[in-house]
Amino acid sequence: MVRNPSPINDWKVVGQKYKKHFTKEVMASTPAFNETGLINCNKWYIQGFCYEKCERKASHKTFSSATHKASYDKWVKEQKVKMP
Repeated sequence: MVRNPSPINDWKVVGQKYKKHFTKEVMASTPAFNETGLINCNKWYIQGFCYEKCERKASHKTFSSATHKASYDKWVKEQKVKMP
């Protein structure tokens, strides 16, 4: 397991709340991390940790684009409002 050294508290959702809401369908709507189309690792940003062999390991870092970060911020906040 690898921990995100600088998680954003406004994005945090932990434990069962994360597992219940962030289904495969929700994950499919995750915005891109960068202009190449790499998709963000939600576990890294929202739960604050992930695993060494993550398919989206390349997104386990700080956003280099303010536009992509703003898009992800908006998406996460929209998802949090939809949570029970």
